[in-house]
Amino acid sequence: MGSGSPPPRDGETLISLLFTKRTVFLSVIQLDEALPMEPTIRIITRGANGELRTKDYEKHESVLKMHTQIGVDDCSTDLKLRGMPVFRGLIGPMPESTDIVRYESPEVFETLTKEWGTTTPVRRRRRRATS
Repeated sequence: MGSGSPPPRDGETLISLLFTKRTVFLSVIQLDEALPMEPTIRIITRGANGELRTKDYEKHESVLKMHTQIGVDDCSTDLKLRGMPVFRGLIGPMPESTDIVRYESPEVFETLTKEWGTTTPVRRRRRRATS
C-alpha cells in the first residue's frame, strides 16, 4: 500500500510481501478477521432481592467510569482475553462467547462456582447383555 492509497475497509484482503536475501514471504489477511472489534463487557452482580443482574457495555470507557482498572490480564489460557482490563472488585475477565467478556462480583462468582461444583452428572445404567 502506497502512501497515497486509502486505508483498507472491512472485508477487503490485505496482501503484503517481505523480501529477504533468500526468501519472499507472502501474507494474505482478511481484514474483518485480522482487526477484531472490542468485545462487549458483561458485568453480573446480585440485586437487592437476590436475583442476578446483568449489564452489557459496548464501550470500555463506560465501565471505566464505574470501576477502577488495576491491571490487564496477561496470563489467561484463553489468548483472546490477554490484554483485557482487570477491575477492582470484579472477578474476570472470563470468556462467555466469541464477542462477550464476562466479569462477576465476588459474591456471584462464589455462588455460581459452588452451584457448578455441586451439580451431579446424570448416571446411566449399563444394561448387561443376556446370553
